[in-house]
Amino acid sequence: MLKLLLSSQFPVFNQLVKSSYMSIPTSDLVRSYLQDIGRIPLLTGSQEIAYARQVQQMMVIEQRRQVISQELNRQPTNLELAADTKKT
Repeated sequence: MLKLLLSSQFPVFNQLVKSSYMSIPTSDLVRSYLQDIGRIPLLTGSQEIAYARQVQQMMVIEQRRQVISQELNRQPTNLELAADTKKT
């Protein structure tokens, strides 16, 4: 999931994932790794906060999904979950 998120947000990540470190001598692996990660832009403070809020919201939704599943003895539909989430 994280790899998918990173690859969609940062095209450079795709290049890093595809690159092969196997052909690099062992002594240069750390240097090569540091150079590669230096090419990926860091998140801004506001981006970190936005992503953290999204994760918190998803955790609440997943907790509610589990509670509703137990109450209904089945997985809730997306509509049921949305309706329940709007109540809380």
